[in-house]
Amino acid sequence: MRFDKKGKEFDKNGIVKGDRDLETLANLSGNLELPHNFFKGCDSKLLPEAKSLLVFSRRSFEELQPRLRAASPHPRYVLMVNLKTAGAVNVDGRVYPLKPGEAFLVFPYQLHNYLNLESDDLLWTFVTFESNSREALQELKNRRVELGDEDRAIFGELVGLFLRWQRGEMEVANEILINATLLLDGLRKKRERESGEGAFSLAEMETSELQLMGAVNRYLETEDAEKISVEAIAETVGISERGLRDKFLRDTGFRIGDYIRYFKMNRAMRLLA
Repeated sequence: MRFDKKGKEFDKNGIVKGDRDLETLANLSGNLELPHNFFKGCDSKLLPEAKSLLVFSRRSFEELQPRLRAASPHPRYVLMVNLKTAGAVNVDGRVYPLKPGEAFLVFPYQLHNYLNLESDDLLWTFVTFESNSREALQELKNRRVELGDEDRAIFGELVGLFLRWQRGEMEVANEILINATLLLDGLRKKRERESGEGAFSLAEMETSELQLMGAVNRYLETEDAEKISVEAIAETVGISERGLRDKFLRDTGFRIGDYIRYFKMNRAMRLLA
């Protein structure tokens, strides 16, 4: 049993007992580092449904928004939990707001990037894994979910266990995957009791950053791949081609030509998956 200078009691994972607010979770998750390999993580022979699970945090827009090539579609689920600084995630051409205390699950081969962050001082924690349980997770697809008290407690336990696993305590692998399963199941059940997709409507896209991304995504979704070009998008949006290239790069960190290529590739991969 451990205590801090104020006499607060900590559990075995370093969390103040009875305390699961966002600040506490952020302080704990702030110890998570980016992995050297984003495709190899924690496994358990007893729980083969979830494979190679990783937990890590991103603390800035530069970390959150990797190069588009690195963010290309892959066969992993990505559960993101916003612990600090509101923003939005663009998934398959739809933009979803994500506030602190909310979670969002991205499915395999969904191209996603981030925008409209209120500050560069952020903390978003990610749980990524491979799984064959697609049907069980379907309820969470394209849905944002607010973490309740129980969800936060399980999430804190998961983070604490993963930090121990990173320090070499391999025996906690089963507990890590059990807590990840409990967290996803709790979020799924919560979604069953709620309705609505949670994406930004056109009226809610108040900032020019969101408006541009929404216009580009709508064009890419509705046009044939052969007809898509930067020139055609610029004409549709109503700005010059140079203006479109400059603003898109400034707003998203991506060159629009690269984004178009990966959007086409992602759409093809979705059809084959």
